[in-house]
Amino acid sequence: MAIRARKTIGASVASTILILLTISQTHAMPASAKEETLKLIGLVERSGCQFDRNGELSEATDAAAHLRRKLKATENRLQTTEQFIIHVASSSSISNKPYVIHCPSSAPTQARPWLEQRLKTLRPAP
Repeated sequence: MAIRARKTIGASVASTILILLTISQTHAMPASAKEETLKLIGLVERSGCQFDRNGELSEATDAAAHLRRKLKATENRLQTTEQFIIHVASSSSISNKPYVIHCPSSAPTQARPWLEQRLKTLRPAP
């Protein structure tokens, strides 16, 4: 009896997760958030910094192209630029290692705070 109940609960949980994933994937990122995210990626591209992804340094233009590909692959699961930064642009989806930004005039920093700071410059002051 306990085994049957566990199987039923497990199947129910799996079905619920599948439904939630399906629902979340049907909502496209709002156009304003996508535009803002693309502007942020443009700042990456023009930064002149190098990006360490999984131990390999890449130029800003390559990093921007990589982020555009990641945005295209995930935009149906995102609603905001902050979500893009936190869940997509700050670390490797393969290794989970944080990306590190190397700019000429500053110490290396993790991608998340670097991107969050750049996002603030795109938004009007309150």
